Amino acid sequence: MAIQKIKRQKGTVYRVRLLINGRRVTKCFNRKFDAMQFEQNARLDHRIVDGMNLKFEQATIEWLENHARPRKAPGTVVNNEALIKNDLIPAFGNLQLGNVTPQDIDAFIAKLMPKMSHASVNRRLELIRAIFNYHIRRRNVLYSPMTGVDFLKVDPKPMKFWTLEEARRFLEHAKAKYEGTEREYFYLLCLLALNTGMRFGEMLALKWSAVDFRNSFITVCRSLCHHTRQLRETTKGRRIRPVPINDALMGPLKQAWALRRVSEWVFHKDGSLLDENNIRKRHWNPAIKESGVSCIRFHDMRNTFASHFMMNGGDIFKLQAILGHADIRTTMRYAHFSKAYILENANIVRFEAHGNVINLPHRRKEYANN
Repeated sequence: MAIQKIKRQKGTVYRVRLLINGRRVTKCFNRKFDAMQFEQNARLDHRIVDGMNLKFEQATIEWLENHARPRKAPGTVVNNEALIKNDLIPAFGNLQLGNVTPQDIDAFIAKLMPKMSHASVNRRLELIRAIFNYHIRRRNVLYSPMTGVDFLKVDPKPMKFWTLEEARRFLEHAKAKYEGTEREYFYLLCLLALNTGMRFGEMLALKWSAVDFRNSFITVCRSLCHHTRQLRETTKGRRIRPVPINDALMGPLKQAWALRRVSEWVFHKDGSLLDENNIRKRHWNPAIKESGVSCIRFHDMRNTFASHFMMNGGDIFKLQAILGHADIRTTMRYAHFSKAYILENANIVRFEAHGNVINLPHRRKEYANN
């Protein structure tokens, strides 16, 4: 019999014993179902047996080289490498890939929780899941231990954005401080972010050839990676999208075109692309303090645009197109800002002194026909 039931001090295990290509293969499982599945798959595909000797560290290197680098953004790969080096390898590096259990991952979670937030722990769990899913597809391992592990619950954080008054005050300060100087680009950069919702890297990689003054839109088609400083001929969502130029942006943008068109880049210093970290440290952080507005991230100007877009009657699907979100669920974070969305549902529940009513949608025509 290929599967043997063995009682041990810590509990019952099921041992699989196979002879494949003249080699004796033995492996134990806590569940009989897993043992039967391994036996069946091992007989059909011998790569599963070879994958038993694959260490977790080797598995992560293969995943990085064959999957992550060709498909993910350079910044994402840099972040993944840091998480693997600092957290995953110390915890699982010496274990064989097929020997990593849900209990091992539970112990890993318990070790991380005192040091970081639930969202940070989940990012590491997502990485483990991605690595195992890759090797399941490569037939190097039978199942993922992440199927037996739940992600931690994350409490949603309130979205930070400026009021209209704060945005106006900040822009007035930036214009007064930098207008007519060699750093005038900072005012235009903030004006562009607040009026279009473009990402930081998309603005730094913007060329004048992508600005269509006649039809009043910008073609967003490239981005500058924050981590590697590489120019990518694509956006985060890997989509080319048009972004409208409103009246508040048109004038300053045309003025900048007249003064700075010696370079193909909209934002540059002596023809060289600007550095994101330098802008944050030398311009953004001081301007926040000096203008007296609430402290937000540079990226939160994108949230400011999206929030006010919805509060002023914008359509959620149009907002998705402008922001370049691949999934509408990402854009739905801003849906609750819509006044129309709130008001149109105001009378669904109505309590009065006489005749309290809860309205339910129904089709009167169908009832009449019946």
